[in-house]
Amino acid sequence: MAQVIGPSAEQWTAEDLIRRFGPIPLNRIILDPAPGTATIEDVIEFDDHRDQLCELIDGTLVRKAGAYSETNADHWTAEDLFQRLGPIPLWRIVADPVPGTATLEDVVNFDDHKNELCELINGTLVRKTVGAYESLIAVNLIALLHSYVLAKGLGIVLGPDGMMQLFPDEVRIPDVSFISHARLASSGFPEAAAPHMAPELAVEVISRSNTREEMNRKLNEYFEAGTRAVWYVYPKTRKVVAYTSPESFTELNESDTLDGGEVLPGFTLNLKTLFETPVQPK
Repeated sequence: MAQVIGPSAEQWTAEDLIRRFGPIPLNRIILDPAPGTATIEDVIEFDDHRDQLCELIDGTLVRKAGAYSETNADHWTAEDLFQRLGPIPLWRIVADPVPGTATLEDVVNFDDHKNELCELINGTLVRKTVGAYESLIAVNLIALLHSYVLAKGLGIVLGPDGMMQLFPDEVRIPDVSFISHARLASSGFPEAAAPHMAPELAVEVISRSNTREEMNRKLNEYFEAGTRAVWYVYPKTRKVVAYTSPESFTELNESDTLDGGEVLPGFTLNLKTLFETPVQPK
């Protein structure tokens, strides 16, 4: 969940890319216009105004081999993308900087100057996704957690633009996160745009374009970095999966009560309250 609204669900995913081109380097694929939507006019535009020779294949612009500078042999291929993130929609992958070459500075730059929230995954910028119902759920949870944490003097709660550098080449942006005073005392208040730290609690509100592979990878990274609890909230099925490790979890539905466990002792939430809306989505 975040601020970018993607195009039609009919557009290509990483799986479509592999099916058509195999493990092609991603720096040969033009992502804007989105794969599957390009036209002959785009071919001419890239040649006339960008000095790039591209072939048009199944509505996709593919740079001709040798017609561009290959400065980094570690660029991701379509297969790398699929293995790491599953059939992720290609509109979520940032083309410039080229996948495999992005840095923390690029994450901050996209937030500051392009108003786009992107996570950094192995040198690749991946756009966060958004939905109105998902945003409402996140706001509900932020309000409830903030009130509890503030009253108990436990720490701070961050919203869906609270970036965290879990590892040198990994920046994650939980939809909601909690950081205790104890952790803040050892690391300091997160004044940097993307501080090098992990929250005690990370919450992800799952959107339609999130893949199983993407979320499994993120789950493992959170716990490896020192997160103690992760909640995955599924708006469509109105359930929550509460993890205390990648292998240990409890699945709850809207008739159940979620508790804060050892991370937020005493906190409880009737999930029906979390999923309430003025008008129920169809």
